[in-house]
Amino acid sequence: MSTPTVPQGTGADADAPLTPGVLPASNPSLADPAALLKVGCAIVVGCAQALEAAGEESSWAEAPESEPRKGSKAKGKSKGNSKGGPRKPRRLPGHHFATLSAICQAEKERQGEAPEEVDDDLEESLGLQAGVFPGGRQKTSQRFPPGFRSAPRPSHGMARPTPPSQSCLKALPAKSVQDFLSAVQECRLEQAQEALRQIRAAGSRRSKEAFGGMRAMLHYYLESSATLNQVAQALSFLDELKASSDARLVSSAAFNALLRGLLSRSGFEEAQWLRNEMLRFGVAPNEASLNLLMDTAARSGSHLDEAWDILEEMQKQNLKADKYTVSILTKQLSDRISDKRRVPRGVAMVEYFLKTQPEDVDEVLVNSLLDVFCKLGDMPRLEATLDRMREYGIRGSAVTYGTIVKAYGRAGNIDRVLQAWEEMQAEGLEANAVTYGCMLDACVKCGHLEKALHIFAIMKQRGLHRNTILYATLIKGFAKSKDPLAA
Repeated sequence: MSTPTVPQGTGADADAPLTPGVLPASNPSLADPAALLKVGCAIVVGCAQALEAAGEESSWAEAPESEPRKGSKAKGKSKGNSKGGPRKPRRLPGHHFATLSAICQAEKERQGEAPEEVDDDLEESLGLQAGVFPGGRQKTSQRFPPGFRSAPRPSHGMARPTPPSQSCLKALPAKSVQDFLSAVQECRLEQAQEALRQIRAAGSRRSKEAFGGMRAMLHYYLESSATLNQVAQALSFLDELKASSDARLVSSAAFNALLRGLLSRSGFEEAQWLRNEMLRFGVAPNEASLNLLMDTAARSGSHLDEAWDILEEMQKQNLKADKYTVSILTKQLSDRISDKRRVPRGVAMVEYFLKTQPEDVDEVLVNSLLDVFCKLGDMPRLEATLDRMREYGIRGSAVTYGTIVKAYGRAGNIDRVLQAWEEMQAEGLEANAVTYGCMLDACVKCGHLEKALHIFAIMKQRGLHRNTILYATLIKGFAKSKDPLAA
């Protein structure tokens, strides 16, 4: 593809005022970034104004919440807000803003200016909302100083760590504390480190309250550093602390703060690396560390083997595993029931959890495990789990009895099906459509068609939803009873 020829000009119009939607009179040279910037601004803003004048809803423009979308039933209304006021100013899309900002910064570098300075003139010429960048990122009153171009900035939508409460910082120098908090919130991590050094130099470790405040600030700094992908800088600061009289601050809790920051942005591989790095500091992962890693691995869906490995490690060390994470892992076993290698290993660990942490066993975990045994057809272990549930005083739900009925139906044990149904009614539990469906299917599987028809009649009487699967199940039951006319 041939490169288009750009007419060369003197760039005399580079200093002319920019009118949105109107190009300068002459053709500026590409060698003049300032003129090129004005051309780009004029093109983009002119297009935006043309779209607005034509009544188009641009895919990138953010209209007021009260403005009806294109194609809605609200016709004949003005294009202003619901109160008849003027439209809110539109925002430039992020990728266009980035392109123009790059041109502007290139011009600043050419002129020897700091590239991270605020492009306020550019923002005003583009009609951006005051104080807001495209995408909703808020401007701060202070900017990164010159030479800090690689300073981290939080991604849009990323959860920020919670600062320590003021009550635990009362024993520390107020000025240094405020400098530290401002530095972390504005992502000036080197300045945050310097504020921590000043607090240490002021003798903050001499009282219990001051030490607690120092520790809370350190953890806030570490979590923020990991969230902003500045782990190396944080580890360097921990090395400094390790060699000082404040070495006791370098603890498992400090590394847990780093782990929280990494895992908040799904950095599981980095978190695993950090776990190995803890050994270099002579710090072993504790119960909280392993639970953090296990929970993230379980929720990721792509690190399930690592999650089970961590659970096994915790059980060998007699550490308490988080019950919610174990429930997640058990549910995933049920979804991968055909895996002959992982399912037996996982079931054994969940059963060990039920045995060693009875205070953490709840109905959700039991239901997930019962569903696994139902799909495996392992009735002895299903009954053992039911016995343990009763032993722990856990009351089953309609979901629990639906799973039991389904399991005994698959096993062809109509007596236990009817017994489970009666127990559920004796408990005062009301069956839902799913439970009725399990009961109807179990009766058909066991050849108990009369009971299946009775259940179906109850569903009809109560107005419960009866889908095609239930009708197909009844037809199958009539076919088994050799009654094609009834089918």
